[in-house]
Amino acid sequence: MSGHALNLDPLLYGAGIALLVLVVATPLAWRALRGTAHPVRAAMSSLACLGAAGLIALPVSSLAPRLEGTALATLVFSAVLQGAAAIILFLLPRRA
Repeated sequence: MSGHALNLDPLLYGAGIALLVLVVATPLAWRALRGTAHPVRAAMSSLACLGAAGLIALPVSSLAPRLEGTALATLVFSAVLQGAAAIILFLLPRRA
């Protein structure tokens, strides 16, 4: 039997951070960009949340030597979630 184990902790931490940013930061960024055009607002809020997820993941990835992949996993999961959120935000009806 091999002594190597598969460590899924970075993936779990990355998915958790990406989901947290999606739920908390996306509505905040959407409200903060209230005066801009609708497509710009959707793109900028998604990019801002992608950056926030990366900044949150950096200290988490440096906590332990086995968590070095957390930042990469967070950025991948966050890019997928923010891409879906940008599509949904872009399709929201505009209020007059």
